[in-house]
Amino acid sequence: MIRQETSTSQPRHRRDSMKQLLFSILLVIMLIMTVQAASAAVTYAHWQPNETATITINEGDTAAFDWYAQTNWYNLDVDVQLNDGTDTLVTYVAGLQPNNYAGGTVEVDQDDYQAPGTYTVSVWATDILGYQDTHTIELVVEGRTPEDNDLIDVEVTAEPTDGEAPLEVSFTCTAVGGDAPISYAWAFGDDTTSDEQNTTHTYTEPGAYTAMCTATDNDGDLMSELVVITVGLVNKAPEMEPIDDQYVDETTTFTYDLQVSDPDNTLDELICYDAEFMKVDTKHTKGADDIKYIPDWAVLDGCTIVGEAPAVESDEEYYVRVGVKDPEGLFDEEDFYITVRQRNQPPTIEDVADLTISEGTNITVPFTVTDADALDTLTCSVTSGTELPAWLTLEDCGLAGTAPQVNGSDTSTISITVTDDKNASDTMAFTITVVDAGNGPTADFTWSPTNPLVAEAVQFTDTSSDDGNIVSHDWTFGDGARSDQHHPTHSYASGGSYQVTLVVTDDDGLTGITQQTITVTDYDFSSITVSADPTTGTAPLDVNFTCSVIGGDAPLTYSWEFDDGTFSTDQNPTHTYHAVGTYTASCLAKDVDGDTISGPVVVYVEETTATNHPPIMQPLPDDEVYEGEHYTKQLLVSDPDDDPVTCYSAADLGYGISLPAWLSLDKDNCVLSGTAPEVTEDKVYLVEVGVEDDGGLTDSEYYYLTVKDLPANNVPPTADFAWDPAAPSVGETVTFTATATDIDGNIVLYEWDLDDDGSYELSGPTTDTVLRSYPSAGDVAVRLRVTDDDGAADSVAKIITITDVSDHDFTDIAVAADPISGFAPLAVNFTCSVIGGDAPISYAWAFGDDTTSDEQNTTHTYRTTGPFTATCTARDEDGDAIHGSVDIAVAALPTNDAPVASFSWLPVVPETNESVTFNANASTDNDGSIVLYEWDFDGDGVWDATGVAVTIAYAAPGAYDVTLRVTDDNGAQDTETKEVAVVKPSALPVAEAGPDLTVYVNTLVKIDGSASYDPDGGDIVWYHWDFGNGEIAAGVHAQGSVVYNQLGTYTVTLTVTDDEDDTVDDTVVVTVIDEPYVAKCADGRDNDGDGLVDMADPGCSSPDDASEVNLVNSGPEKGLKVVSISSYSAEGAAVALPGDVLVVKTVLENVLRQPLEDLRIGFAVPELGVQQKSSQFDVQPGRRVTKQLLVYLPWDAALGEYYTEFTVANDELRRSLHRSLTIK
Repeated sequence: MIRQETSTSQPRHRRDSMKQLLFSILLVIMLIMTVQAASAAVTYAHWQPNETATITINEGDTAAFDWYAQTNWYNLDVDVQLNDGTDTLVTYVAGLQPNNYAGGTVEVDQDDYQAPGTYTVSVWATDILGYQDTHTIELVVEGRTPEDNDLIDVEVTAEPTDGEAPLEVSFTCTAVGGDAPISYAWAFGDDTTSDEQNTTHTYTEPGAYTAMCTATDNDGDLMSELVVITVGLVNKAPEMEPIDDQYVDETTTFTYDLQVSDPDNTLDELICYDAEFMKVDTKHTKGADDIKYIPDWAVLDGCTIVGEAPAVESDEEYYVRVGVKDPEGLFDEEDFYITVRQRNQPPTIEDVADLTISEGTNITVPFTVTDADALDTLTCSVTSGTELPAWLTLEDCGLAGTAPQVNGSDTSTISITVTDDKNASDTMAFTITVVDAGNGPTADFTWSPTNPLVAEAVQFTDTSSDDGNIVSHDWTFGDGARSDQHHPTHSYASGGSYQVTLVVTDDDGLTGITQQTITVTDYDFSSITVSADPTTGTAPLDVNFTCSVIGGDAPLTYSWEFDDGTFSTDQNPTHTYHAVGTYTASCLAKDVDGDTISGPVVVYVEETTATNHPPIMQPLPDDEVYEGEHYTKQLLVSDPDDDPVTCYSAADLGYGISLPAWLSLDKDNCVLSGTAPEVTEDKVYLVEVGVEDDGGLTDSEYYYLTVKDLPANNVPPTADFAWDPAAPSVGETVTFTATATDIDGNIVLYEWDLDDDGSYELSGPTTDTVLRSYPSAGDVAVRLRVTDDDGAADSVAKIITITDVSDHDFTDIAVAADPISGFAPLAVNFTCSVIGGDAPISYAWAFGDDTTSDEQNTTHTYRTTGPFTATCTARDEDGDAIHGSVDIAVAALPTNDAPVASFSWLPVVPETNESVTFNANASTDNDGSIVLYEWDFDGDGVWDATGVAVTIAYAAPGAYDVTLRVTDDNGAQDTETKEVAVVKPSALPVAEAGPDLTVYVNTLVKIDGSASYDPDGGDIVWYHWDFGNGEIAAGVHAQGSVVYNQLGTYTVTLTVTDDEDDTVDDTVVVTVIDEPYVAKCADGRDNDGDGLVDMADPGCSSPDDASEVNLVNSGPEKGLKVVSISSYSAEGAAVALPGDVLVVKTVLENVLRQPLEDLRIGFAVPELGVQQKSSQFDVQPGRRVTKQLLVYLPWDAALGEYYTEFTVANDELRRSLHRSLTIK
């Protein structure tokens, strides 16, 4: 870099003509004044600060120069140059006036002075007449003193740092800072050492050892770091034997000895302990966070649990955890349960009603026995001291026998005792009376369907007979259920044979009994078909699953498990897999009686895009080579994705250090090679190399390569070797022969590394030929190192390839067909699999009917009859073949009568969402059996279910075409289609009898039920009125009327019936009172036409307006109508005794279209100080309300007539009415 700073100067202007003129003038002047001045226009250059100074700088520093030039005569042009002898650094041109000067500073940066030495820097000035003045200065550049990099830290690791002798420890030592190369020295604390940086050492004796690593750099700086290794005997944890669950009876002593041991033989020092206890419902695993301990009713005495079990109302479980620990705190724990069992509960036997049967009747009387202890074994026997009639036998808690002939009747008392395995018992007794056959009823019954299915409703029909009337029925269905109905319906939860007993009793008290066996069929599952679409794809993958079965008792339920923690109860669900993996989804079908069948399907979810995996470079053991020796090393690399890879030095990959200058890397073949340089002493190089795949992922390794110093005047040997065979196979013996040479001596040592593990496993002066075989195929690096008689060595590494050329012969073939026989056309599924052979393997089928297939597993249809032999031939890559065959028998389809499909359903007219059971039991096949029942419930052509009896529910009303298709055992089919009408659920009607009423006695009362309705859109077809006074009215009209001729309160009941024969009630309370006395003209009417309602009787011709009230259609009270007012006591209307309770009642009506809110009624007798108000109430638009006040009159009220005031008011209106009251 050059920087110039200039002080005073004159601008320079040159033109050719001006220059010539000036030159001429100056020449003339010079000629004229030659005598006056021998030299003219002297220029002067000057160094600052000292003309003769020597400048000294360090190598790479910046030099600075100050200069100026001056003229002392005339106006002259001056050229100034600063030059270091090689390059002109700056040129300055200026026109100067006499005695003026020009100057500046020049800096020359480190790029110009990189090498030490002495430089001459000159500055000179030349005027226009050619006069010069020159000055020089010396610039001395000195070499820079190297920096000293101090050691900063030494980091050591050891793994493990403690353990049992002998203990092998791996040590690492890393110096931070320092001047390379750095050497390392280990002292392991047991008088052994190592000069390796990272090493492994084995301690053979127990003790505490301090291992120290010392790092020394190139200029002798050193630093050390310590690590402590503890070697001793390892304490082993004690052990507790597993504990089985324990049982103890309540209020008894529980004792259990814990079995413990210690591998260290410290049994006397072991301590047994417990932890917090808790009652739980499920077992826990060892190590659970919720720790438990022995129950509070027990203690741990040493290693023995002992305690008195408490009384319990039922069996009670305690979850227990106990442990054992040694003096050093190592422990073992075990979990178990202690169950406190309730003392034995005696069994029970249910009472049996007394029986009266006819002679000759076969009877079976089963006894129902139970035991609260559940696990006890129960035994039935004839009660001690009693005996059975000779015609009865006791078998498995039940009686059986045939009633004998009797003359008249014969009664026997039967006493049965049930006993558990702890001798607790219960006894029951009853009588059996046998009567003449002609006297008692004859029991008999039938059932439909005759061959019911599991869960199918069976209708039992009593067909018993008697000379009188049968008054009761007692059914037992053989599965623990009973009924007293005449014709009961029952269903069975599982298949099997059941003995149904009917006992009938007539009006003479005689009984008849009969028993019949009913067989219930349980259709087991025969097959399940599970599929998924698609079965392979990338995440996220949507998969449609289907599941169908043959067999089972309807209705069926389905459950899917998708193998990723999710589930579904749909038969054919869709599921999304979000993670990559292989999933086995399974479908489980379950029928009504609990039978199940399941099937799997596998789904493969792949990565959306292929994932690149980094390449791998095998670890590199440290190596050495002698100076002048040619060195090669094969780097073993691979890539999990079989991507192409390239080897680099670590520096090429952007990290680590560069390769030594004498070492080169064949990046494509991953081979290091070079000739070791001459050294004066052994020199260690750190070699760091890496591998990169085409996706940019890398791996790297490093090792230490030592170039060893050779004795003087020795030429190292040359290592080389060959092997035979050139392409060995797995297990074949390979002969390795050394072909090494030494031109100035003899080879005295051959060392072989035959598996590239970094160690020479075969060595010696005569091991120039070695043998080796390899158990597996692949590339193997083999290294030979030779040493001559002067100690010089050379090594060479080569790659040999081991191949697997074994021929895998076929050992077996498996051929299968399904089915192997049947009627034409017969579709057969063939499978073929082999063991052995060299992949790929091809398959060829010959089906024996001149047709073939090249698929491994295939389906073929035989369309003609006859025996056929199907043969599968498998052939491998090298031409080996194996054959297998299977025989197929195809017969002509025999003449077959088609089955007849027939079905029914219950209920006949189902409602929406109501279960409908379809039964195809009436279907028949006269020459075989029906093997398949298929149902289409909605006429869409899709078979929705299979089975003899199926149950569904329709979500919407409508007419549905239901089709049954039956298939017999010869494949013939028949269908039947019927229409099923599904209706909306029948809603009950709503009865509305109207509001409660208060009416006058002997007055016609009309009650309106026209607000009643049917919410499901039907009609009310009948109204029934019960007026509560013994009178009843009924008909199609909604109104009813009645006259009550007695005071009192009556409950009127309205019963309405809709068009579906559903009925419902509503009631209304009618209160009947005396009609109040109203004086003439005080009838609440406008008698005089003045627009006011008359409420008193001062005179009809000229009523007192104060006694009248505004009409409802005028005034501020518009909209509120006072329909009636009455006041009465037990003495009558408007009459009372002192101390009476006066009842004030009014009927109000709101004739507005908006509610009247917050009304109150009030009644006052001002002269007596009586005033009473009601609570607030509302009157809705168009509605009437009846309100009542109870007014208590004073006991000391004087007799006479009193003025009273009735009010009805809220914040917006007030109505005041007046009447008189007589106290007598």
